[in-house]
Amino acid sequence: MAEDATPSVTPVLRTSLTPVWQQACQWAGKGLLVGLLIALGVMIYEHSKANSVSLVLQGARRPLLQYHLEKGGWPADFNLTKAAPELVAFNAKQLPELVGKCRVDGAWAFTQKGPDGKPSVVFTPSSAGSSFQRVLMVVDGWMDDGRAAAGDLRVTEAKAWLRLSAE
Repeated sequence: MAEDATPSVTPVLRTSLTPVWQQACQWAGKGLLVGLLIALGVMIYEHSKANSVSLVLQGARRPLLQYHLEKGGWPADFNLTKAAPELVAFNAKQLPELVGKCRVDGAWAFTQKGPDGKPSVVFTPSSAGSSFQRVLMVVDGWMDDGRAAAGDLRVTEAKAWLRLSAE
């Protein structure tokens, strides 16, 4: 009977002292902060890829234009992964290194008749699609006019090319 006489103890429920709307706003603020941090991380990742592409395009443009201005013509078509012997005097020996450091996989080449018939540095990605286009559109905004179908840097679903114009 002594055991039956002791009352059962039920835990006391404690409620928060902050209002529900304030807790909801705190959770929403934390969620928004996490979302913004993820978006910032994606932007930094994409911009670092765009920077590596930009370095290759700029590194190829200078010696090719110098060659054209001094020799009066364009060099023969070549792959940018190998240094063209005729461009060694124009400081193009860093091109294979820049292509090796590029964070977007694909093939780089110089051609006298690019996709639009003009001398161009052509980049064909190993996997075409929206990710490739997003990165190249960032580069287009930095180097050119920011429009895929206009200006010197053209971007399509399957390739991108930088027209070399020596005016």
